[in-house]
Amino acid sequence: MGLFTPIFKAIDNNAAAKAAFAGEFDKAFALYAKGADINFTRWVDGKDGAEGGVGNIGYAAILRGDTATLEKALDRGLDPNLYSGYRNPLVIFAIMNKQEDAAKLLISRGAEVDEFRFQDFLSPLALARIYDMPEVAKAIEDKLSPAQLKASRAADLPQGPKAKPFTP
Repeated sequence: MGLFTPIFKAIDNNAAAKAAFAGEFDKAFALYAKGADINFTRWVDGKDGAEGGVGNIGYAAILRGDTATLEKALDRGLDPNLYSGYRNPLVIFAIMNKQEDAAKLLISRGAEVDEFRFQDFLSPLALARIYDMPEVAKAIEDKLSPAQLKASRAADLPQGPKAKPFTP
Protein backbone atom coordinates (compact mmCIF):
# COMPACT_ATOMS: atom_id res chain seq x y z
CA MET A 1 0.00 0.00 0.00
CA GLY A 2 3.07 2.29 0.27
CA LEU A 3 2.55 4.38 -2.85
CA PHE A 4 -1.17 4.86 -2.21
CA THR A 5 -0.90 5.64 1.52
CA PRO A 6 -0.89 9.45 0.97
CA ILE A 7 -3.96 9.17 -1.25
CA PHE A 8 -5.89 7.14 1.33
CA LYS A 9 -4.76 9.52 4.09
CA ALA A 10 -6.06 12.51 2.08
CA ILE A 11 -9.39 10.73 1.55
CA ASP A 12 -9.66 10.09 5.30
CA ASN A 13 -8.75 13.72 6.07
CA ASN A 14 -11.40 15.02 3.68
CA ALA A 15 -14.02 12.58 4.95
CA ALA A 16 -13.32 13.54 8.58
CA ALA A 17 -13.70 17.26 7.83
CA LYS A 18 -16.93 16.64 5.91
CA ALA A 19 -18.33 14.47 8.73
CA ALA A 20 -17.47 17.13 11.31
CA PHE A 21 -19.21 19.90 9.37
CA ALA A 22 -22.25 17.66 8.96
CA GLY A 23 -22.35 17.25 12.75
CA GLU A 24 -21.31 13.59 12.52
CA PHE A 25 -18.63 13.93 15.18
CA ASP A 26 -18.51 10.21 16.05
CA LYS A 27 -17.75 9.42 12.41
CA ALA A 28 -15.05 12.12 12.34
CA PHE A 29 -13.43 10.77 15.52
CA ALA A 30 -13.50 7.23 14.07
CA LEU A 31 -11.57 8.49 11.05
CA TYR A 32 -9.08 10.28 13.30
CA ALA A 33 -8.60 7.03 15.23
CA LYS A 34 -7.77 5.33 11.91
CA GLY A 35 -5.08 7.88 11.10
CA ALA A 36 -6.75 10.97 9.65
CA ASP A 37 -5.04 14.23 10.66
CA ILE A 38 -7.11 16.04 13.30
CA ASN A 39 -5.42 19.34 12.38
CA PHE A 40 -6.12 19.02 8.65
CA THR A 41 -8.37 21.79 7.32
CA ARG A 42 -10.20 21.90 4.03
CA TRP A 43 -13.11 23.52 2.25
CA VAL A 44 -16.39 21.75 2.97
CA ASP A 45 -19.38 22.79 0.87
CA GLY A 46 -22.74 23.41 2.46
CA LYS A 47 -24.65 20.62 0.71
CA ASP A 48 -27.23 18.45 2.45
CA GLY A 49 -27.96 21.00 5.16
CA ALA A 50 -24.39 21.12 6.47
CA GLU A 51 -22.86 24.55 6.96
CA GLY A 52 -19.85 24.93 4.71
CA GLY A 53 -16.52 26.61 5.13
CA VAL A 54 -12.85 26.03 5.59
CA GLY A 55 -12.03 24.13 8.70
CA ASN A 56 -12.07 20.90 10.59
CA ILE A 57 -13.64 19.43 13.70
CA GLY A 58 -12.54 22.39 15.84
CA TYR A 59 -14.28 24.94 13.65
CA ALA A 60 -17.31 22.68 13.24
CA ALA A 61 -17.65 22.20 17.01
CA ILE A 62 -17.45 25.95 17.58
CA LEU A 63 -20.06 26.63 14.88
CA ARG A 64 -22.42 24.17 16.58
CA GLY A 65 -21.67 25.42 20.09
CA ASP A 66 -20.43 21.95 21.05
CA THR A 67 -17.73 22.61 23.66
CA ALA A 68 -17.65 18.93 24.72
CA THR A 69 -16.64 17.89 21.19
CA LEU A 70 -14.06 20.68 21.05
CA GLU A 71 -12.60 19.45 24.35
CA LYS A 72 -12.53 15.86 23.08
CA ALA A 73 -10.74 17.02 19.92
CA LEU A 74 -8.18 18.95 21.97
CA ASP A 75 -7.63 15.84 24.10
CA ARG A 76 -6.92 13.91 20.90
CA GLY A 77 -4.37 16.35 19.53
CA LEU A 78 -6.23 19.29 17.99
CA ASP A 79 -3.85 22.26 18.04
CA PRO A 80 -5.44 25.11 20.08
CA ASN A 81 -3.54 27.56 17.84
CA LEU A 82 -4.87 26.07 14.64
CA TYR A 83 -5.94 28.38 11.86
CA SER A 84 -6.42 28.01 8.18
CA GLY A 85 -5.38 30.52 5.58
CA TYR A 86 -9.04 31.44 5.14
CA ARG A 87 -10.21 31.34 8.75
CA ASN A 88 -9.13 33.03 11.92
CA PRO A 89 -7.37 31.13 14.67
CA LEU A 90 -9.76 28.97 16.68
CA VAL A 91 -9.83 31.35 19.68
CA ILE A 92 -10.80 34.35 17.54
CA PHE A 93 -13.31 32.20 15.65
CA ALA A 94 -14.87 31.19 18.98
CA ILE A 95 -15.09 34.80 20.18
CA MET A 96 -16.59 36.03 16.93
CA ASN A 97 -19.17 33.24 17.02
CA LYS A 98 -20.06 34.21 20.60
CA GLN A 99 -18.94 30.83 21.96
CA GLU A 100 -17.57 32.02 25.31
CA ASP A 101 -17.05 28.54 26.79
CA ALA A 102 -15.14 27.42 23.70
CA ALA A 103 -12.94 30.52 23.83
CA LYS A 104 -12.17 29.98 27.53
CA LEU A 105 -11.39 26.31 26.86
CA LEU A 106 -8.99 27.19 24.05
CA ILE A 107 -7.26 29.81 26.20
CA SER A 108 -6.89 27.34 29.07
CA ARG A 109 -5.42 24.80 26.63
CA GLY A 110 -2.71 27.17 25.42
CA ALA A 111 -4.20 29.20 22.58
CA GLU A 112 -1.94 32.12 21.70
CA VAL A 113 -3.68 35.36 22.56
CA ASP A 114 -0.87 37.84 22.03
CA GLU A 115 0.16 37.05 18.47
CA PHE A 116 -3.00 36.91 16.42
CA ARG A 117 -4.88 39.87 15.10
CA PHE A 118 -8.27 39.66 13.42
CA GLN A 119 -7.62 40.95 9.92
CA ASP A 120 -4.29 42.29 11.25
CA PHE A 121 -6.17 44.85 13.31
CA LEU A 122 -7.93 43.63 16.43
CA SER A 123 -6.47 41.37 19.09
CA PRO A 124 -8.37 38.58 20.85
CA LEU A 125 -8.56 40.89 23.88
CA ALA A 126 -10.25 43.67 21.90
CA LEU A 127 -12.65 41.21 20.30
CA ALA A 128 -13.59 39.79 23.72
CA ARG A 129 -14.42 43.32 24.84
CA ILE A 130 -16.33 44.14 21.65
CA TYR A 131 -18.39 40.94 21.96
CA ASP A 132 -18.99 41.65 25.67
CA MET A 133 -17.18 38.62 27.06
CA PRO A 134 -15.60 39.89 30.30
CA GLU A 135 -14.59 36.39 31.48
CA VAL A 136 -12.77 35.73 28.22
CA ALA A 137 -11.12 39.17 28.38
CA LYS A 138 -9.97 38.41 31.93
CA ALA A 139 -8.60 34.99 30.89
CA ILE A 140 -6.66 36.68 28.08
CA GLU A 141 -5.34 39.44 30.33
CA ASP A 142 -4.17 36.83 32.84
CA LYS A 143 -2.07 35.11 30.14
CA LEU A 144 -0.36 38.27 28.89
CA SER A 145 2.78 39.77 30.37
CA PRO A 146 2.60 43.51 31.15
CA ALA A 147 4.50 44.27 27.92
CA GLN A 148 2.20 42.02 25.86
CA LEU A 149 -0.88 43.56 27.46
CA LYS A 150 0.35 47.06 26.64
CA ALA A 151 1.13 46.06 23.03
CA SER A 152 -2.25 44.35 22.67
CA ARG A 153 -4.11 47.42 23.90
CA ALA A 154 -2.03 49.82 21.80
CA ALA A 155 -2.90 48.02 18.57
CA ASP A 156 -6.64 47.96 19.21
CA LEU A 157 -9.38 50.49 18.74
CA PRO A 158 -10.22 52.44 21.87
CA GLN A 159 -12.92 50.62 23.83
CA GLY A 160 -15.50 51.67 26.34
CA PRO A 161 -17.37 54.83 27.28
CA LYS A 162 -14.18 56.87 27.82
CA ALA A 163 -13.08 56.50 24.21
CA LYS A 164 -13.22 59.75 22.29
CA PRO A 165 -15.14 59.72 18.99
CA PHE A 166 -13.15 60.08 15.82
CA THR A 167 -13.19 63.56 14.36
CA PRO A 168 -11.74 64.15 10.91
